[in-house]
Amino acid sequence: MTATATLVAIEVTCELPNSRTRRNEVWAARTKDGKWLMLRTEEPGSPWWIRALPGQRDVKLLGSLKACRQYITDGKAKRDLDLLEAHDRGEHEGQRVAKCAGC
Repeated sequence: MTATATLVAIEVTCELPNSRTRRNEVWAARTKDGKWLMLRTEEPGSPWWIRALPGQRDVKLLGSLKACRQYITDGKAKRDLDLLEAHDRGEHEGQRVAKCAGC
């Protein structure tokens, strides 16, 4: 039996009924620590943006809310935000950093 990792705790900030299924769908959520926002456009099946707070910096686009939570839990969101901020400061100017979305 394998252990299941605990995903980052979230608070749903927007939940609306789907017009076809009548089931509620989550459209936005925030981590309980207030550091990350996850949101999507109001179209069924649309991808999720991970946005760093408080600066509202888009970090990554993923396919599901669960994938966003896992990405944050694994520390990848922080790593990628740090790379984007280093790119903005010109810290790897003239280089191509594979994991930097800004390069």
